[in-house]
Amino acid sequence: MHGLAHAAQTSIGSLYHFFPDKRSVLEALGKRHLDALRVTAEQVEAQPDTFWASCTHEQLIDQLLRPYLEYSVRHPDFLHLIRRSGSSLPPTSDQQLEEKVHAMFLRALTLRLPMASTEEQYAYAATLFSLPIGMLTQQSLEYDAALRQRILTREIPRALAAYIGAIEAAHGFAPDKQRTGRR
Repeated sequence: MHGLAHAAQTSIGSLYHFFPDKRSVLEALGKRHLDALRVTAEQVEAQPDTFWASCTHEQLIDQLLRPYLEYSVRHPDFLHLIRRSGSSLPPTSDQQLEEKVHAMFLRALTLRLPMASTEEQYAYAATLFSLPIGMLTQQSLEYDAALRQRILTREIPRALAAYIGAIEAAHGFAPDKQRTGRR
């Protein structure tokens, strides 16, 4: 608590006035992050179906995932919380939020890949949801900020865009051809 008070540039008494212990501070911090991520999910969800059905796979990843990845860059404490979520720290996930994000991934992929089976669409959405979470939880906080930013904003989106490109190619989907009518 002394370290937290020092980092927050406040007295230990002021900190204890609002938070009885370190866990309470972490719970409040986790809640703040989840609230911000819920707003992000609502913004992503607002994209029209026509966008999801016709965008490139890079644009798909950019719209579906970049807001969450950029949030992680702006809030490295969030990375610390999710990396340690299996320990004694309070949870940094919310089942309702996770279901909403997963449903958005499924919606986008169903629009793009109607020829894929329901089982395949679900598997693709689950993979698209799980891969960045795994990458985030393994993201080392020891990396300097510039490298961490590059990984979160360039390398993870690049890997996920390649994944989307591969599954779309396997199903014969090419968004540029869809828009122009070329086959």
